[in-house]
Amino acid sequence: MQTVDKLEVVGSIRRILDQCIGIAPGEQVLIVTDSGFNLELAELFAICCAERDAEVATMVMRTRDHVGDLPPPMVVEAMKTSDVVLEMCKIWVGSAPSRIEACKAGARYCTWPALDEIVLRKNGPAWADFEGLHPHLMALDKKFTEAKRVRVETKAGTRIEAVIEGRQGRTLSGICREKGRYEAPPHMEVGIGPIEDSTQGVIVVDGRVQHTPFGEVTAPFEMSVEGGRITEIRSEGGGKVFADFLRDALAAYQDPNIYVIAEIALGMNPKANRLDRDMEGESGLGTAHFGIGDNIGYGGTNKAPGHRDCVVRDVTFFLDDELIVKDGVIQLEGFPI
Repeated sequence: MQTVDKLEVVGSIRRILDQCIGIAPGEQVLIVTDSGFNLELAELFAICCAERDAEVATMVMRTRDHVGDLPPPMVVEAMKTSDVVLEMCKIWVGSAPSRIEACKAGARYCTWPALDEIVLRKNGPAWADFEGLHPHLMALDKKFTEAKRVRVETKAGTRIEAVIEGRQGRTLSGICREKGRYEAPPHMEVGIGPIEDSTQGVIVVDGRVQHTPFGEVTAPFEMSVEGGRITEIRSEGGGKVFADFLRDALAAYQDPNIYVIAEIALGMNPKANRLDRDMEGESGLGTAHFGIGDNIGYGGTNKAPGHRDCVVRDVTFFLDDELIVKDGVIQLEGFPI
């Protein structure tokens, strides 16, 4: 198993706290973690926040059963009275209403699902040029907002179209310095929540399934999408284990709204190149991911008890007739790769 020197990890944490979040002296910083997370890593974040003369408190809760499950009430209340919330949990709670409430109350909210030392290696995702990339990501965000349709294709067989007219682009740039901002540095993506009943086609997942215990997808599986909903998940051979995992994970929510395509997004971090990690897997430049389930945080109307992401590689991506990415290579003029 690959190991990363603690000094590398601390260097990446400091870079995130300074360049992305801008932790200031006296700020009230709440670290929310769970019993399944690496508590030593959470402690390193707390120490680095304290180095910046912030007031830091850490709350450890029981690991949630499903992605998007609510934290306990005392955690929810603490989130709403904090300047900064750093959520680092084995099972992501950032799609729960508690995050939206905290942001409405003014908290800068950052989430790191299943973050580990590998993602925080030197010259990994935390070493992207966040400031330099930010204007390019926001320009792409505008293109998403102004477009009427999106089309995603891959050589593996993905063929998806959706209507996005009237929806706002949604960008995670890594920069989280404004009150109420939600980010996941070093994660970077630009995407949108499609009209709920509009997504049609086939998704061939060949990159990653969020929170799978099996790592990178080594054999693809397919999902049929009709009227905005997943109607079938299927695979034979090596992809069956990934298909079965996702099918069972979605069924466990016992809610038909969990099958709605909630998000279509492009990974935009040039320093992210590993698909065996949740955060990094859907952040890599040249990938796309499809969010399934709740889309309230994406400007949509589908309320569901959770949100799961599936990553596809080497995408060709169109907004209306404009080619944004071709076979995983960004086509935007001037984009600093």
